[in-house]
Amino acid sequence: MEIVRTYPDTLRKRDIYKFVDDPDIVAVKNAVGTVLTPDAFVVYKDTQTISGEEKEVEIIAIRDKETGTVFASNSKYLREEFIKIMDNYLDPDDPEPVLIELVEGTSKAGRSYKTCKLL
Repeated sequence: MEIVRTYPDTLRKRDIYKFVDDPDIVAVKNAVGTVLTPDAFVVYKDTQTISGEEKEVEIIAIRDKETGTVFASNSKYLREEFIKIMDNYLDPDDPEPVLIELVEGTSKAGRSYKTCKLL
């Protein structure tokens, strides 16, 4: 496993466990429609067995400030959209909390994918 990015940068190894190995992590595919207030996230690379083959995947794990629940997914669309929102649309001087909804989309080829949107 390789940590690619953390937010905030001050997450300790003990904190990172909650994003990577904790058995209470919720798969985003089981949480579509959930609205969360993210306060931390970790992007990491890991290996998974997919169709009998070991492949490297990049996973994003996002913690909800209100509940402490961590939601994780290997969806490229979710990872890219979430990071885009955090990097480009987050105003540190805005006292209103950022709300993100976990959503499902359908590709042009008809395949379902997980992503998120800013509320």
